[in-house]
Amino acid sequence: MRISDSVCCEHYIQDCIENNRMGFICTFVVFNKENKYSTQKKFIENGIPNIQRFLETNLRYLKISNLSLEFIYINPVHSNGDYETLFESLAEYPIFLFDFF
Repeated sequence: MRISDSVCCEHYIQDCIENNRMGFICTFVVFNKENKYSTQKKFIENGIPNIQRFLETNLRYLKISNLSLEFIYINPVHSNGDYETLFESLAEYPIFLFDFF
């Protein structure tokens, strides 16, 4: 689910906690043909069961939008649920950038 740029990640996760929605926020850093960068925040509900399929699906969507993916940023603080094992698996892919404290 895409999150508006005007929405604060901390407030969004707090709302998820209050409404028992499990997932995490990731920020896609993308660029267009003119090398103009932008970000797209998404809430990934209930994790990522297949990392390869997740990447393929999102890359296909970006290509249709004439965008290229630079990296996917994840701050584990912006999560509601136990995703430590998933985050460790994602960290093995160079396209994912984590902000571990």
